[in-house]
Amino acid sequence: MLEIATTCEECNCRFLWDADSCDGRPNCPNCGFNPLQQFKQSDISDLLKLLKTGKN
Repeated sequence: MLEIATTCEECNCRFLWDADSCDGRPNCPNCGFNPLQQFKQSDISDLLKLLKTGKN
């Protein structure tokens, strides 16, 4: 088991995670932030609007 210590970029919470058991960095257990997430909620909302209406 390879445990990695990291600090959340949003709330500065320090936590350990098992790098062998997940595909990438997990969400922060304190605030839920994950720097590997590529889309913000507003980006997803804009994409859904574009798909539904065909207009941006």
